[in-house]
Amino acid sequence: MPISTPNPTTGKLPIRDILPALLTLLALAAALKLQGHDYSFRWLLLALLLLSSLLAGKIIAGYRRSLTLPMNGPIAAYALFFLWASLSLLWSPVPSDSLLVLLNYLAGLLAMLLGFWLSPRQRHCFRLLLVPLALILVSLTCYQTFALDIQRPAGLMLNWNTHAAFLSMLVLPFCAAFLIRALDGGNTWPVGILIAACTLAMSLTLSRGVVLGSGLGLGLLLYAGWKNGCTGKTLLSLAVWFSAGYLLHDGALSARLFQPAGGMDIGAVSSGRNRLWVVGWQMYLDRPLLGWGPGMYPWLYPQYRDAASGYEIGQFVHSDYLQFLLELGPVGLLAFLMFIALLVRQAWRSYHRDGNPRNRLIGLGCFAAILSVLLHTAFSFDLHQPAVLVLLGLYTGMLSRRDPAIAIAGCIPKRRMTRSGYYSISAALALAAGLVLLSLFISFHAVHLATLAKTPDDRLRNLLTTERFAPFMEANYSHQAAVIIDILKNPKNHIPLQDARDLVAFGLAKADTAIEKNPLNSINYRLRAELLSASAATDRERQAVVDNYHQCLRLNPYDIDARLHLVTFLEINDREQEAYQVLFSGLNKGYRAKFKKGLLLLKIDHSIELSATRAQKRIIREQIDALGDAMIRTNNDPHQQRQRLFRPEGAGLQSLSFTGEIPAGLCAGFPRAPWEPILERSRVP
Repeated sequence: MPISTPNPTTGKLPIRDILPALLTLLALAAALKLQGHDYSFRWLLLALLLLSSLLAGKIIAGYRRSLTLPMNGPIAAYALFFLWASLSLLWSPVPSDSLLVLLNYLAGLLAMLLGFWLSPRQRHCFRLLLVPLALILVSLTCYQTFALDIQRPAGLMLNWNTHAAFLSMLVLPFCAAFLIRALDGGNTWPVGILIAACTLAMSLTLSRGVVLGSGLGLGLLLYAGWKNGCTGKTLLSLAVWFSAGYLLHDGALSARLFQPAGGMDIGAVSSGRNRLWVVGWQMYLDRPLLGWGPGMYPWLYPQYRDAASGYEIGQFVHSDYLQFLLELGPVGLLAFLMFIALLVRQAWRSYHRDGNPRNRLIGLGCFAAILSVLLHTAFSFDLHQPAVLVLLGLYTGMLSRRDPAIAIAGCIPKRRMTRSGYYSISAALALAAGLVLLSLFISFHAVHLATLAKTPDDRLRNLLTTERFAPFMEANYSHQAAVIIDILKNPKNHIPLQDARDLVAFGLAKADTAIEKNPLNSINYRLRAELLSASAATDRERQAVVDNYHQCLRLNPYDIDARLHLVTFLEINDREQEAYQVLFSGLNKGYRAKFKKGLLLLKIDHSIELSATRAQKRIIREQIDALGDAMIRTNNDPHQQRQRLFRPEGAGLQSLSFTGEIPAGLCAGFPRAPWEPILERSRVP
C-alpha cells in the first residue's frame, strides 16, 4: 500500500499525473541548492522556471475547463504580503537586492497556486516522491557527519538549522501516513524506519528549535490519531519510532537542550541571537513606518552591530518575524500574520468538516509541517530559504483545495475569448516570463564563470556579459572595479601611463555606478578610494581618497582592510596624527574571522607602546599571544575551519584602551603601499 493516499488507489498512475509531480519535486530540489545571492542563485531561477512552466501548462490546458483562484484564505493573504513587499521596491535603498529577495517570496506564491491546482492523484504522486528526497537528504547528512566528520551537518543548505527545519517538514506528513496505514491495517514498520531515519538526521544537526516545532506537530497528530480511532499501541509505536532517531544519537543534542537549564541567561538560551534581535529592533526604530525594504538587513548590520557580538556577518536577524517588521514595516508583518491566522482557521475548519479520517490526517500532517517551521522561524530564517517556502507553499495550496468553505472565483475561458486569442495571450505571457528568467540565469552563470576565470581579461569579459543581461545588479560593477585594481596592483604588469589612467577612469566609472545602485555597500567606497589613490596628485584628490575611506568605515566600522589602507595612505602623506586616530578607532571591534589582520593591527599598536604604561604594554602582548594562539588552533582544527564556529576567550581587541597624548610617527616602518610601484612604472617615459 502506498505511503499516503487521499483515497484508495488501484492500478498504475498515468504519466499525466507523474510528470507534473516529478517536475514539482525537481523544482523543490533545485531550490535546495540556493546558497545566497551569488552564482548559486541560478538554482532558484531554475526552480521558478519549473514552477512557472507547470502553472503555464495548467492555464493553457484550462481553456475548455474552469480556471479557479482562491479569493480568500491564506493564499490571498500571502498574495497581499507579496504585493506589499513588491511596493517596497519604491523606497528600498538597494532595489536590485530587494528584487532578488522578492523572487524568493514569489517562489512561495507560485508553489501555493500549483499546490491548489494539482489534482488529487498528482498530489498523491508528489507525496510519494518526497520519500526518495528524504532518503537522499538523510544519507547526505549521515555522510557529512560520519565520513566528513562535520560537527553540525547542513545537507544541501548552508545552515544546519534550516536543514533540520526542512527535514521536519518532510517527517511530519510521514507520521500522518503512519497513522493512515495503521487505520487501513497495513504494515507500519517501513514508514516507521523512514521516520526514525529522518529524526536521526535532524538530531545530528543539534538544532534545538526544531525539536519544539516538530514535537508540537507530533502531539497534534497523536491527538488526532486518538480521536480518529487509532489504538494506543499505534500511537505509542509512532512516538517510539519518532524518538528512535534522537535516541540513536550520542546524546549531544540532549546536552545542548539542557545546557542553559541552570540559569536564566537569555544569551545562553538564544545562542547569542538576542544581540541580533537588539540590532534588528534598533533598525526598525530608525524607520518604523515603511521599513527599509526586502533584503536590507545585511547591508545595515555593520552600522548597528554590537562589537561584543560573536556575529561578524549578519545576513539575517535570526527571527523572520522581526526581519519582516524591520524590512517591510508593520504592514508587511501584519499581512504575514494574517496569512498564519487564516491558515490556522482553514486547517481547523477543514479538519472538522471532513468526516473521512484519511483526509483529516493527510491535511493535519501538512498543517503540522507548516506549524513546525512557523514556530522554528521565530528563532531562525527558514522563510528566507526558497526550498522551505516552496514546500510550505505546496502544503498550503493542498490544504486550501481541501477547504469546502473557501471562496473560489472561476471562469471558463472558452466562453469569453477565441481559442487563438487565449493561446496567444497565454504563450506571450509564458514567453516573457521565460525570457526574464533566462536572462537572469545567463547573468548569474556568467558570474560563476568569472569566479572560475584564470585571467583578468576572462573575468572582465564574463562580468560584462552579466552587465548586459542584468544591468540592475550592483555586484557586477563592483566586481569589475575590483578586477581593475588587481590589474593595477600586479607587479608583473608594465602599464604605460596613459593606459593606467584609462584603467583608473574605467574602474572609477564602474565604482560610481556600483555606489549609485547600492549606497550601503562599504566595499564600493573602498574600491573607489583605492582607484583614486592610484592617481591622486593634488591635496583635493588626496582628500577625496580619505573621504571615501571614511565613508566606507562609517558604513562598516569593522572593515579592517579599509582601516589599514587608510592608515597606510595617511602615513604616506605625512598625516600621522590622523592615522593614529583612525587606527585607535578600530579597537574594541571584536574581529573574529580575520585573525591574521587583527594580529597585524595589534602589532602596529605594539610599535607605539612607548606611550603606554607597563600594564597597557602587558595587555597588548597578552592579546597578541592570544590571537596568535587562536590562529594556530583554528588552522589545526578542520571542524572550526569548516564551520567557523571558533571564538577564543580573550582574543580580540575589547580590553584595549589608551589615555594620554597621541604621539607622532605611529606608522614608521610600514611597507610601501601597493600602488607605489605601479605609479613609478607608469611615470617612466
